[in-house]
Amino acid sequence: MSLKDLVAQTATVSVPSAGGPVPLVVRGLGLGAIMALMRNYGDTLESLYTKAAAGEMEADMLGGLISEAMARSGDLVADIIAWGCGEPDQADQCKLIPVGAQVELLEAILLLTFAAEGGPKKLME
Repeated sequence: MSLKDLVAQTATVSVPSAGGPVPLVVRGLGLGAIMALMRNYGDTLESLYTKAAAGEMEADMLGGLISEAMARSGDLVADIIAWGCGEPDQADQCKLIPVGAQVELLEAILLLTFAAEGGPKKLME
């Protein structure tokens, strides 16, 4: 086995659209995406991490991260979704996605991002 055999884990989320549902394939965020998000939203992300690490999130860590991110910055949410779709230049289009579908997309992206660590709660330990 070698790196060329590596295939990133993905999830597909159906997003409502005027022409009918559009299946978006998402993957976890890699270091490049995380660094880009840190450059643009470092204070917000640091605050989210601090809150999560201190146990100040709701019982469902993933739900807490999503709720807090959505409450703090629609631009952050759009950028996470755009990076998770592999199209970081399409963040403005992500802002048009209905909120319920944004939640589903964020959940899928974050689960895939934290999969190797055993989930966001394990990462905070």
